[in-house]
Amino acid sequence: MLLVILNIINIVLVISIIVEAIEYYKKNKRK
Repeated sequence: MLLVILNIINIVLVISIIVEAIEYYKKNKRK
């Protein structure tokens, strides 16, 4: 069960990092 929770946390972290990278790229593209 703990492994499943850790996997979910890992996936959420990866998704949030990707979303932040996309937002950062969009901000830089506008300038």
